[in-house]
Amino acid sequence: KMDSKVKLYLKRARTEMNMATLLLKTSNNKILNDFDIPEDETFYSGVISHCYYSIFYSAKAMLLSKNIETEAPEVHKKTLDSF
Repeated sequence: KMDSKVKLYLKRARTEMNMATLLLKTSNNKILNDFDIPEDETFYSGVISHCYYSIFYSAKAMLLSKNIETEAPEVHKKTLDSF
């Protein structure tokens, strides 16, 4: 069971990083015109957020592989403190 949770967290981490990459490429590309989004509009805050969650889920996977599980409330703080 634990191994499947580790895999799930790693999959979430990859998904978050893929989303960050997509948003970064979109922000750096003139594709925004295709969506009627002003050229000066970017999604860098979304890139940062998705990168954060990629790191967060990777950390949870690593901790869980060491039999350390963090849960709500304050799961982000608990995850950091577990290092």
